[in-house]
Amino acid sequence: MKWVLKAAGAALLLNVMPASAGIDVYGVADVSLTYSDNNAQHGEGVSLDSNKSRLGIKGDEDLTDSLKAVWQIEGQVDFDTGVSSSGDDEDNFGIKARNTFLGLEGGFGSLLGGRYDSPYKKVSDDLDVFSNSHADYNAIIGRNKNGVAVHDYRPHSTIQYHTPKMAGVSLALAYMVDETRDSVGDSGYAVGLSYNKGAWLLGLAQEVLSEQSSQAAGKDDKGVKFGARYAFSDTTAAALIWESQDAGNGGRDAWYVNVAHRINAYTWKFAYGQADDTGALSDTGASHYALGLWGELSSNTSWYAVYADTNNEAAALYGLDRIEAGGVGANVSVFALGLQHRFASRR
Repeated sequence: MKWVLKAAGAALLLNVMPASAGIDVYGVADVSLTYSDNNAQHGEGVSLDSNKSRLGIKGDEDLTDSLKAVWQIEGQVDFDTGVSSSGDDEDNFGIKARNTFLGLEGGFGSLLGGRYDSPYKKVSDDLDVFSNSHADYNAIIGRNKNGVAVHDYRPHSTIQYHTPKMAGVSLALAYMVDETRDSVGDSGYAVGLSYNKGAWLLGLAQEVLSEQSSQAAGKDDKGVKFGARYAFSDTTAAALIWESQDAGNGGRDAWYVNVAHRINAYTWKFAYGQADDTGALSDTGASHYALGLWGELSSNTSWYAVYADTNNEAAALYGLDRIEAGGVGANVSVFALGLQHRFASRR
């Protein structure tokens, strides 16, 4: 099988890398038994899901005393099917590109080129207590009334600059290159400002995607987002995210709050979010809530149970992460019982 040869090639690469190059192999395996209902005909059922499980290799090499080369290859691995994004189970063992880049890092910060989380996404990633599950905040945040994930994504062909962190403050800039060679401009840019110090984590970002709108032809998609998290103690934290999108159709605002509270080896999580109507289009909003319990089996392995629900108004199509609404105005719900394991090893 092709994926066996690729895995063998990766192992050989690790063995021949120079001793001066540090290499990490890391990943997350996350599988759940999931019941979902999107209110379509035959839209109710049970599935075994791989929840954005991933495998990555990253490294660095000192070029001078103050400059080093950095690189990373990370892919999503579908443990449930082993089928790739092309649908060919012999293609690449279900590996789909995630953050993959080559760059330089030094006292000036870092300069990266490749496929990488937009600064718009990055400033609030750590605020999502249900990240990568079906209850992910992307049920509301980053999506428009048609359920399309316009913002909060991982663009390809991007150049990014990240400043060093100073007094808890850091800045990220990104430019998305238009490589389509047609009459439609597909470039974009994003700016993200973060503060992470003590009990507070704050983020402010803007993203503009040229002419990529699914809402109003020829108009730019614009997004502004603010997020904040406060840790009341080592066991309890609460977060708030507010977002405004405008695709030339009057725009829409959305907000999302969550709280996580740990009791010994167990962590309770709750979230609620709401998207307002888009411009003057009535009944295009939605509400979303999620409740979950995580139990630690070890420092690397946890089990979890999650329930989430998105309630659409009559003309909206919001769903859940990887579960689309069965039709306009249809509600979507999910219950998942899963197991997650994290691993990392440095050569």
